[in-house]
Amino acid sequence: MKIDERTRFPYPVLCDWSSDYPNAKFGVELTVEEIPSCAEVSLRYRIALDEPQIERLIKSGEAAVGAYVICGDTYFSQLITFGLDSDVISFRAGELVGRVVIKPIIWVRRSIPNFRLDRCHEEFGGKNFHFSTGSILAQDSDIIVNVGLDKLAQIETIFSIVKDENIADGTFEISPGTDKIKVMVAENIYRTVNEMRESKRNLPILISSLYLPVVMQVLDMLKDGSQSFDECRWYRVFSAKCDHLNIDIGSTELLRDAQRILQSPFSLIANKYGAKK
Repeated sequence: MKIDERTRFPYPVLCDWSSDYPNAKFGVELTVEEIPSCAEVSLRYRIALDEPQIERLIKSGEAAVGAYVICGDTYFSQLITFGLDSDVISFRAGELVGRVVIKPIIWVRRSIPNFRLDRCHEEFGGKNFHFSTGSILAQDSDIIVNVGLDKLAQIETIFSIVKDENIADGTFEISPGTDKIKVMVAENIYRTVNEMRESKRNLPILISSLYLPVVMQVLDMLKDGSQSFDECRWYRVFSAKCDHLNIDIGSTELLRDAQRILQSPFSLIANKYGAKK
C-alpha cells in the first residue's frame, strides 16, 4: 500500500495535515549515526505521542509504532517496529546507501472491533470503529536522509570548467554531462577563471560570481523535472547535499537554496576581504 499525505482513510487518522484529532500529536525525531569505514548505519529515534487511547493500544500490543524504511539504491524496503521509549535501530553494512525515505506510522497489529475514539473530530459522530489488521492509526511526514560520503564531497568536484570559443566574451553556459557538469566559459576569461580557482584568496569571489549562478541553474533544471539524471555521478553528489540540507528539489527557492549548498559564499568574501578590527 502506498502511503503519503494524499492518502485518505474512512476513519480518523492522527497526522499533522489532518484535523481528525484536533488536540493530539504524533511525531518521530530521528538522528542518523554512520560508521563510513564499514558502511554501518543506525537510526536513533524518539517518539512524541499524546493520544492516550492510541498509546494504550501500543502498550497492549494491539497496535505498533514504527516506520517504513525504503532505500532505492539497495532495494531495501522494510517495516521496522519502534518502541515508545527512545532507542536505536541498527542496519547491516550496505543495507542503506544513498537516499533513504523513512515513513513513520502507527498501525493495527490485530483486529480491533467496536473501538470508540474519544478525542477525534466531532464530524465522526462519536461512533465505534472496526480496525482490521494493518489499518493505519497515525502518520508523520516522510523523513529523508542520505547515507554515505556523497553529501560530504566538495561541491566544486562535480563541475569541470572548459574553454568554449563559441561563447560570447565575458559569459558562460552549462551542460550536464554524465560524470561532471561542464561549465563552458568564454575564451577571454578562461585563464582568469582558472587562476582564481587556484587562489585561496580569490576563490570566494569565484564561488559567488560563477558557482552560485551555476548551482541556481542546476536547481532550476532539476526542479523542471523534464530530464532524468539519476545515473550521473554529479547528480548523486548534488542530490545527497540537498537531502542532507532538507532542500526539496521539486519546490526549491533558487537563490536561498543555492547559497545554502555553497555554505553562504558571500560570508567567505567578508571573511577574506572584510575590514580588520
